[in-house]
Amino acid sequence: MAAMISFEIPPEVFNQLEPYAHIARTIMRPQARHYDEQEHERPYPFIHAIWPLEQARRQQLQTGATQGTTTDEPDMDVLFSILLAELLSWGDAGQFLARPGGRLGGTAVATAWMPVCAR
Repeated sequence: MAAMISFEIPPEVFNQLEPYAHIARTIMRPQARHYDEQEHERPYPFIHAIWPLEQARRQQLQTGATQGTTTDEPDMDVLFSILLAELLSWGDAGQFLARPGGRLGGTAVATAWMPVCAR
């Protein structure tokens, strides 16, 4: 008999999301109206708050610290990314899109600079 599917958020993912939830509640939501009205202004309070978390997360991903230990274990990075996008979009979607980092554009640039592509 197959194991039941659980839709509970694993505690390790939930705990990793807490600092982001704090930023969404205390920085993004209160400033959402301001940045909606001043849409060309950069949300620097949000950027300065999220940058250390983004750096730490990027470092974890590069070292493989968030990966499951076997192929049978689910990869929590995907779940974390989905929940993070939902959480920060709740804070303010416009500010969420201003997060520091390359995102899709960065992937294209990184690929173009790979040694294989330089030949």
